Amino acid sequence: MSKIIQLSEDIINKIAAGEVIERPASVVKELVENSIDSGATSITVDVARAGKEKIIITDNGSGMSFEDAKLALLRHATSKIRTADDLFNIRTLGFRGEALASIAAVSHFVLTTKERDTLSGYRIVCSGGTVQSGQEIGTADGTTIEIHDLFFNTPVRKKFLKSDASEVSHIVDIVSQYALVHPRINFKCVSNGEIVLQTDGLGDLLSVIAEIYGRKIVDELVRIDVHSDYFSLSGYVSKPTYSRGDKSQQHFFVNGRSVKNAVLDHAMHEAYHSTLFIHRYPFAVLMLDVQPQTVDVNIHPTKKEVKFDQSDVIYRFVYHTVRDVLQKNNLIPVQGFQGSVNATLGGLSPVSVFPLSSPSAFMKPFDTTTQAILDAASSHSPLSASFNSAYLSSPASFEARLTGEKVPPLKLLGQIHKTFFLAEVEDGMLIIDQHIVQERVFYERFMNQYLATSVKTQTLLEPVVFDCSPAEFALVKKHVAAFEKFGFILEEFGRSNFLIRSVPSLFGKVQAVDVVRDLVGQFEDGNRNSVESVAEAVLTRMACRASVKSGDSFSNPEMQQWLNELEKCSLAYHCPHGRPIFIKITSNELEKMFLRV
Repeated sequence: MSKIIQLSEDIINKIAAGEVIERPASVVKELVENSIDSGATSITVDVARAGKEKIIITDNGSGMSFEDAKLALLRHATSKIRTADDLFNIRTLGFRGEALASIAAVSHFVLTTKERDTLSGYRIVCSGGTVQSGQEIGTADGTTIEIHDLFFNTPVRKKFLKSDASEVSHIVDIVSQYALVHPRINFKCVSNGEIVLQTDGLGDLLSVIAEIYGRKIVDELVRIDVHSDYFSLSGYVSKPTYSRGDKSQQHFFVNGRSVKNAVLDHAMHEAYHSTLFIHRYPFAVLMLDVQPQTVDVNIHPTKKEVKFDQSDVIYRFVYHTVRDVLQKNNLIPVQGFQGSVNATLGGLSPVSVFPLSSPSAFMKPFDTTTQAILDAASSHSPLSASFNSAYLSSPASFEARLTGEKVPPLKLLGQIHKTFFLAEVEDGMLIIDQHIVQERVFYERFMNQYLATSVKTQTLLEPVVFDCSPAEFALVKKHVAAFEKFGFILEEFGRSNFLIRSVPSLFGKVQAVDVVRDLVGQFEDGNRNSVESVAEAVLTRMACRASVKSGDSFSNPEMQQWLNELEKCSLAYHCPHGRPIFIKITSNELEKMFLRV
């Protein structure tokens, strides 16, 4: 008896559906793409229970005849390609002819459609991929597809769906992406009867961005509109002053298709090189148009990935376009350095003082009108640390002192540039970053409070409005309890905003708003562990936000107090990001710089 059998059509359809339809958002993506391809100028997405119970997509596109509607439910039936050569010249979003058949195979499915200039339309009802009925009806122009009880016959897939809040977030994100690339289409997304996203379809991309991400972001954006004989790149990117802790606000479109591509991602990252802090990412909505035959979109069932024929050329084009736009807008200036300096702190291994050896290093110069003057007179304050003669006899004894105490014996001299503490040590000098000192202290203080579930909070006399996109709103709503554990009490305010009523006592009003915005990116969906798994990253960012920045003045007693607090920390040499707190320049190194030896 043969061991090999031919699978039934039912099993084949379910296998195909598993490749294409991963979750309710996958259904929305495929059907919205079909609506766009049909020439629709209005598309409505209506879901109940995050699409698990119901998904209804309505458009005013070209519609279908009864014959075409029946054929559209068959696997590999499409109007968008005819020959194999067409695969290398794809100009539509859909082309495989798998979506409707795959969706119908795992749901109760109703298709209602009507061509323009016809008197009546048609309705086809399916269940699990089997047509139950078809009839002529009166209906509006365009197509409406209803999906009920998704995955009813594939319980394993249904079991692994996330919470309603997570699934809604994915759905809204899909609709948002296509609203961005098609600003002339009126999109409306409804969840459980409430409108969560709506665009006007008037063609203004900036207004669509404002609708999705809030109007405050508009002032942080720079327009890109560059064309060549072979490529064009248009859209908006943010100034370096606006960044996030994740890439959720970076959207790339190739010939109108939302894609994930390592070449585009790397080009964007390098264009912002040295203008953003590590693990910070800019906002971007970029539309890249290339000749269809130079890009392959047929490499993955979801059509999310693409390959370029000349990826190096695409990389250079995107990189230089974004880089040039940033430079022409008088953003952060470039200052080059030559050489490098290494120093050690006691028995610690060498650390780099500045990344001076890299010609691409960028530094924001100090404003000379606000620079502080070294206050040498205050260095003899009674509170300044004095040298103990027991540790001045030899370098060896001094290093032994360092291993016993976190902060070495030092004499505070003052503050320079309102950014660094300057201190004298036995065989040289220390430069201490005031921001990083506070960041380490706040981090350990806050971590201890968090682990003890006793975060100290303060109630704001006047609540602050936190604006967020519809997708972010759903995500924050899911994690309200987690925000509360970090000290933030959030209250829903409208359909896409929250009120911040209580904040950790370490923060002021402004910093709290910024931190809440940053934290949204940390609660990424798909995290297999609990919310606690992102706690360290969250607390690190909160500590950074709470710490002073350049421009804050300190007296010697205040500086000494912060160093005393640092002494209590379990780790006192680096901030949570890994940057050094102390930089030591030895007397010998200073003499070399002045050509004394």
